[in-house]
Amino acid sequence: MLAALAAALYTDIRDGKIYNWLTLGLTGFALLYHLGVGGIDGVLFSLQGLLVGALIFALPFLLGGMGGGDIKLVGAIGAVQGMAFVIKAAIITGLVGGIVALAVLIKNKALLATLRRLWTEFLLIIFHLRLRDFEQDPQTVDLKCKQSFPYGIPIVCGTLLAYLL
Repeated sequence: MLAALAAALYTDIRDGKIYNWLTLGLTGFALLYHLGVGGIDGVLFSLQGLLVGALIFALPFLLGGMGGGDIKLVGAIGAVQGMAFVIKAAIITGLVGGIVALAVLIKNKALLATLRRLWTEFLLIIFHLRLRDFEQDPQTVDLKCKQSFPYGIPIVCGTLLAYLL
């Protein structure tokens, strides 16, 4: 799994992608390994980790906050290490991701604009304001500004920290 994490980190930084051959290969290996050492119980252990890992990041994926490779990588981590580990790794990944996101926003001098945008979106949701009415105000924050970074970085760091802990 460590080799797969290194490869995922490399391709995500270089290409902005975590490839299917890597995530699906790791998942297949995990299922076969757990079948060999634990039989049906081993496969169920692996499947539980896979599903929980993928479901943890399903909402950020559906909202466009992360790519499909990221969610498949977390699922593969769950398939290898099981449900308890992937939950711990996901929590740490979220913390690392928040720190990295904050650093990126500060570096790009976009922290205040992003906080304004989030506040605006919050108000739109809470008060059910119509976006087109809100956009007519020239003082409105640009809702389209986005900062991004390869989320493979926090996933790999979070997984490695979970190992160490």
